Amino acid sequence: MGAYGPVSVDTQKESVAPCGGRRGRERAQRRVEARWSTWPAKLGVGYVAMHRQGDSTVMQVKPTYDDVVGEIAQFLTSMAKRAKLAGVTTLWLDPGIGFGKTTEHNIALLAHVSHFVALARDFAPGS
Repeated sequence: MGAYGPVSVDTQKESVAPCGGRRGRERAQRRVEARWSTWPAKLGVGYVAMHRQGDSTVMQVKPTYDDVVGEIAQFLTSMAKRAKLAGVTTLWLDPGIGFGKTTEHNIALLAHVSHFVALARDFAPGS
């Protein structure tokens, strides 16, 4: 663990993900890709499941949701199940405020924080 708590390694590169946990310290690994949810369990570190719509080149072009809160809750619930099945014991959920969302989407997500907190013990918006 870092001097002030867990360190989050924010990456989209599968080769970078394991580097944060190599020194035997507790590290919070943040992933977007579902296939990566096995890395934290293998390394014995935590996992931050974050939502975003599309990749960084297109996510802000025209974000569209029928039910932003429901769709993101469903995604995070699925990610949480995958992580737990993979053996992850420490999990945080991040709805990805600003990542593939309009201002209105972000306001709706913030207005329903209690909905996301109910999905997991640890809720980490904007982590």
